Amino acid sequence: MKTFRLLVALLLALPAAIYAQSNFKPAYILKLNGDTLKGYINYREWNITPENIEFKPSLSSKSITKFQPSQISGFGINNIDRYISYMGRISADNNIFPELPSQLDTTTKLDTVFLHLSYTGKPLSLLSQRDNQKYRYFVQENNGPITELKMHQYYNESSQLSTANPYIDVLYQLSNKYNPTAKNINLNIQKTDFVQSDIVRIIKIINSDRSKNTPSMIGTKFFAGVIMSRITTEFKGNFDFSGIPSTSYFPRITGGIDLFTNKYTQKLIWRGELTFSMLKASFKLNNKQYPREYAINQFSASLTPQVLYSFYNTDNFKFYMGAGIGLNLSTYPKNTYTEFSEPKASVQDDYLAHLLTYWTNVNIRAGFILYKKFDINLLYLPPITYSNQLYFSVSSTVYGLGVNYRFGK
Repeated sequence: MKTFRLLVALLLALPAAIYAQSNFKPAYILKLNGDTLKGYINYREWNITPENIEFKPSLSSKSITKFQPSQISGFGINNIDRYISYMGRISADNNIFPELPSQLDTTTKLDTVFLHLSYTGKPLSLLSQRDNQKYRYFVQENNGPITELKMHQYYNESSQLSTANPYIDVLYQLSNKYNPTAKNINLNIQKTDFVQSDIVRIIKIINSDRSKNTPSMIGTKFFAGVIMSRITTEFKGNFDFSGIPSTSYFPRITGGIDLFTNKYTQKLIWRGELTFSMLKASFKLNNKQYPREYAINQFSASLTPQVLYSFYNTDNFKFYMGAGIGLNLSTYPKNTYTEFSEPKASVQDDYLAHLLTYWTNVNIRAGFILYKKFDINLLYLPPITYSNQLYFSVSSTVYGLGVNYRFGK
């Protein structure tokens, strides 16, 4: 336990010790005079559109230059992302529920921002931008004029949610301008929600773009591994064996899939994990007049959805922490109470009648991912009862050290 606690302490202290992380990727800057500046940009998982970027001419360079959108025409991360600089009026109201205005707000503000090229086509391309106030989408015509697709949400006089959708009218106008004969185009536009996938679908129809694949940032990786676990099982309540913990050591076989919101940074991970585990516990009372023993074996299959977040995140080294909920299916091949009396022992099988077949528990994990392949992690499962007895309960606490191998590039 001391070793495990030391490892946990080191893991918890690690983010403070390595705050200066960076993730420089091959990239380029588009200068205002039309020249291209090649080098490396510190690439982040930009859920909020960056207000500036960090650039250096080479990986070994110690000199880092920050660029704001007013200073450059755009930038790109090679084979990953592209952004352009935009100066103009943008909508100023909130449109992220529930922080909405109490009336329709169509005000705008003059700003200079980076816009992400979400879909590139001819004659129309889609760009996006997000700050703490709202999501914004823009459509660009033939690398020329850029128009914001506006959507307003607000609370009306009855405090009910209301929506105004000027973006629908803009899509109608673009359709009539570039592809008025497209099949069912008006009906499709009418049903378009203010989400990127829907807007891209309409723009592709207007562009007569029949390609099925739209560039996506989502990625996946399969993994498999083993966790060596220390399991402490204990009764609580009014039962002969309460307060007598039993400790066992068994491997847990695990596998599953990691889903990334950004496959290039892999900072946020949605994990689905399937685990097969077992425990064997025995409890003895060596009373000379009345010696007795209870033994339990449990075999479980667990499906655990989890959310993991990398606090330190580079290509070859990641430190993450996360949690999830385990959905367990268990069997109890041994559930035996034994009285050691003369002339022979008395054995009762299926002694506890209310051990749970289906139960849930909390999964807490921290670990390192090395070279995108090896996941070395610590597991903690707090005690959760898996019995339904009236006067007492039984639960197990699990500490584990695991290694997973992650398949794919």
